[in-house]
Amino acid sequence: MRQSAFIVLRHQKRDALTGKMAAAASAAALRSGSPVREPALDRVKVEEGTESEKQSRVSALLERLHAKHNASRPWQETSKVVRTAMEKRGVMNSAGHQLLLNCLETLQRALKVSSLASMTDRLESIARQNMLGSHLSPSETECYITSDMFYVEVQLDTMGQLIDVKVAHHGENPASCPELIQHLREKNFEEFSKHLKGLVNLYKLPGDNKLKTKMYLALQSLELDLTKMMHMFRIATKANTVETILHGSVGLLTPRSGGHLLSLQCYVSPYDIFEEGTGAQLNFTDTTSEL
Repeated sequence: MRQSAFIVLRHQKRDALTGKMAAAASAAALRSGSPVREPALDRVKVEEGTESEKQSRVSALLERLHAKHNASRPWQETSKVVRTAMEKRGVMNSAGHQLLLNCLETLQRALKVSSLASMTDRLESIARQNMLGSHLSPSETECYITSDMFYVEVQLDTMGQLIDVKVAHHGENPASCPELIQHLREKNFEEFSKHLKGLVNLYKLPGDNKLKTKMYLALQSLELDLTKMMHMFRIATKANTVETILHGSVGLLTPRSGGHLLSLQCYVSPYDIFEEGTGAQLNFTDTTSEL
């Protein structure tokens, strides 16, 4: 009796479990119908909305870029932006940095200097070409081209016209340089750059700044002695230029000016170009005729 009751109870449990499984299967079948696509449709709508937002943002960005382009930004502002961007990019190699600098210098040389900003930009460009520093005064009417041993002060008016150019060596007061003034007034920036290069080469000497200063003072003393010797000869003999070159004790002296070194012109007879004793011909070059 007990065994038959147990069998009946087991069948009831099995039927109940079977009913639950059937209900679950029917629910799954209902879900597998058309309603299952509703989440996918929602995702598609969200993606479409995101894509449209992206296109609107891109359109707004392009409008801003067109507005900036149509504003015709002046060259000075563009040059400063490019230079600032180049200085911030520390990861750029030296070759790429130098290539960008060369392109910028080429563009600046092609532009006409007709304002204060264009004049100061050109001076700063020339300073960089000669490995020199540069900075402007608060009023931006004075441009200083500097190194450890000298500096060049270029004074301009508010229209960019030249007022004065002064050169100051280490420990000296700045003095006007007529040649540099002439070159900048004529917009002859190539000759102005050569003067800067000459000033740099003047201090291309071994040793520290203290030793270079002593060498420069010695050069000044030598130049002063040679100048006095030339003037004494001309005063004593009342010699003209040709006679000074032919018969002067030191020849005709052209003093140092800006970056052009002191030079001497003197006559050398055919007998003086051979060394005494050996008779070997002496080698005269441009470097031996300048101090």
